[in-house]
Amino acid sequence: MTGALHYVDLAIAFSLVMLLATTLVMTLAQIGATLLKQRQTILQDGIASMLQHIGLTADEAKKVAQQVMAHSMAQAGGGEAIQREQLVRILLDLARDNASLRQVLGTDDPAKLLEEIRATATKLEEQYPHLAEHVRHAQAILGNLSTQTTKAAAGIHRVMNGFDTAAEAMSQTMATHARFVTIALSFLVALLLPLDSITILKKLSTDSAEVDRLVTLAAKTKTEDPPAAAQSQDLKSLNSLVKSQLEQLTGPPLGIVALANDSATLAGWGDLWWKAVASPGAILGILLSTGLMSLGAPFWFDALKNLFRLRPMLAQKESGERAERAAAQPSPSMMALTVAPGSLFPGAASTGSAAVGGVAVISATPGDPGTSDASPAPQASGANAGG
Repeated sequence: MTGALHYVDLAIAFSLVMLLATTLVMTLAQIGATLLKQRQTILQDGIASMLQHIGLTADEAKKVAQQVMAHSMAQAGGGEAIQREQLVRILLDLARDNASLRQVLGTDDPAKLLEEIRATATKLEEQYPHLAEHVRHAQAILGNLSTQTTKAAAGIHRVMNGFDTAAEAMSQTMATHARFVTIALSFLVALLLPLDSITILKKLSTDSAEVDRLVTLAAKTKTEDPPAAAQSQDLKSLNSLVKSQLEQLTGPPLGIVALANDSATLAGWGDLWWKAVASPGAILGILLSTGLMSLGAPFWFDALKNLFRLRPMLAQKESGERAERAAAQPSPSMMALTVAPGSLFPGAASTGSAAVGGVAVISATPGDPGTSDASPAPQASGANAGG
């Protein structure tokens, strides 16, 4: 059973390393998304595609999509997310100066419709303060469509239905893009550290002290919330977060990454890096690390929690089996019996010795400790002592 508990602790230690590595990958992905404005680009392209689908030309749709992303309502959410009701209100606001957009929306007075929607939303807020903002505005939009012309109602419905379809496509695009970015960054992190899973497992399997330290650290980690992608847009804060995560991987109490902190110079780092990766086994371990890290931090966080649920049961069973083995051992008094010299042969036992179950036990004479100069005891006729 000790072996099973050892393997569980080994899995906990390895899962902690993977969790810290994948958290680093998530932070790097956030930095890249912030610098390249990937979410804004995908969202803008999705809105342009939707506007083109409901009647605008490609150039007009692209121009309006840019105006939507620059609108104050869109920027209030960081420019990375927009709700359907927000989009309808933004388009009505932009339509006041855009004849093509007014035609698509089917209204000649978008400003009036927008004002009516705002007024209705305000009344709903007074009557039902518990409702979320997007729910109030959705009800306000649908409620005011009944007072509009059939063309205007149809135009607004096309926008709302088109947004739902576009949102699903945008979600799939973002998920696919995030998947490729995660895999690419996982490979870079595994290669540059380098993070060789095979070497790490070999070291942990022979270093019980390191495993114990990692299990202790993992016990603290599992009580926290699952790691989430950093939401800060402050690149300075994200850069500090990356440094702290690298220190966790390469410094105490981990210190199991191949390079650790052994060299402070770029040339020294290069030499250590080359020694660490210049073998087929290391490349295989790096590729394995890439695949494991691409599973994501939530996967490894759940793995830690599940392993910690299993560990107490194994420890309790091992403790019970150890107690059973201890109870089955001979008592100390039985282990203290010693065989007297010559007791196995007739006439060889010293004076003061006694046969116990066929085994003679030495009994020292009070006047002469440890010795006896008495004559040999007479032997029973026809049988040995204890026979």
